[in-house]
Amino acid sequence: MIRIVATLLILLSFGAQEEAERLKDPFLVRIELERMAEMDMWPGFDPASYPLALYDGADTYLFNHSSPPPDFAAVAGSERVFVFKGRHPAMRWNSNAEIGGVRTATILLDIDPDRSTVEEAAIIVHETFHIFQRQHHPTWTANEAHRFTFPVEDTNLYMLTIIEDHALARALEAESGEAAASWAARALAARKERAAVLTTQQ
Repeated sequence: MIRIVATLLILLSFGAQEEAERLKDPFLVRIELERMAEMDMWPGFDPASYPLALYDGADTYLFNHSSPPPDFAAVAGSERVFVFKGRHPAMRWNSNAEIGGVRTATILLDIDPDRSTVEEAAIIVHETFHIFQRQHHPTWTANEAHRFTFPVEDTNLYMLTIIEDHALARALEAESGEAAASWAARALAARKERAAVLTTQQ
């Protein structure tokens, strides 16, 4: 889990350096996802291999789906790409849902118009990893509130979150196992310190 989080942090940092793209083209986002999928993120995990639904603000595009529902029409000239006119009922948030009986990553490209294709693709990696986790590690549980929520007025907790993020990124970039372990330990120490504060504030 540390490895996948660190990978996402690095990918998102690359996206922050790019000029925000105003046009959200589902096909460009898919291409960026395929580029990211060439990275060694986690044993056996290929984010580009999972079914993906992208809503661009007008229509819902379905990629790499084995049994698209009949209300999706094939996109001419594109292999295994289908389109639903409008926002499909399964498209509630950046998450995953069953579409045509198949667990599918669902991404709303209109949530933040300023996000780049790199950032959108990184979010897809996050959501497809949830599907991978459910399939291959069903006993794992993750409460994302533990990672993404804290009292926003507490600058110390925010600082600890940043320290954890950067330590995880350094762990991924480390050139030796010893250095990676050291950075991972620093990240976990920041998380433990933050969790202790959150516990006392409940």
